[in-house]
Amino acid sequence: MADSRMPRAAVRRLLPQPDAPLPHPPAGTSPGRLLRWLLRRAAPPLAVATAAAIVSSIIQAIVPSFLGAALDAGIEHGLNGRVWAIALTLLGLFVVYAVGDTLLSYFRVHGWMRINFDITRLVGRQVSTTGADLPRQVSSGEVASIVASDAQYIGNFAERLPELIGSACAFLVVAVVMLSTSVRLGVIVLVGMPVVAWAITPVIRPLQRRQSVQREAQSALTTITTDTVAGLRILRGIGGG
Repeated sequence: MADSRMPRAAVRRLLPQPDAPLPHPPAGTSPGRLLRWLLRRAAPPLAVATAAAIVSSIIQAIVPSFLGAALDAGIEHGLNGRVWAIALTLLGLFVVYAVGDTLLSYFRVHGWMRINFDITRLVGRQVSTTGADLPRQVSSGEVASIVASDAQYIGNFAERLPELIGSACAFLVVAVVMLSTSVRLGVIVLVGMPVVAWAITPVIRPLQRRQSVQREAQSALTTITTDTVAGLRILRGIGGG
């Protein structure tokens, strides 16, 4: 009689498979090395998102030049072949921009999820390895804050990184276009924009300090809440409810 059991390969295809085991970070990992390790793990989606961000940002930067050329050609010679050529070029650029922006939105979220989940899995593995000694080393609120907020902040950095690189490339393209049009305007763009970006940093530092204080307060509050819930469970167990 033939074996009626389903082959193991078919079962593996039907059942959801767990994610691959998470490798250990490098020994003696500093915050910078840990961040680089996480970025390497999320490199494929972030690389696609970066390429899409560069294409989308450059298209946004050069579209005004095409519009200006179309207006000049239309004013001088009316609706001629040059205007139609520029219009078709703009249509192609808009199609490429739509595809690039869609890829950017998808793959940057993919990278965010990859890093967020990796941090959560690292914390979970460390908690399970430490076991009963965990409360002596770190509070439960600190662990909850890492999973609830720190992982998302690091993921947000990875999510914004492709846009930052794309914006830098678009800045260089705009500077080249401005230099070809007017050297004075090009120099103003090349010098003025970095100065403006540097002038904003003193405003951000007080916000970062307040966010650090808020995180510590949130960690302490989570610890108190966890201890309260644990105490209520004990009281209910002995009839205190």
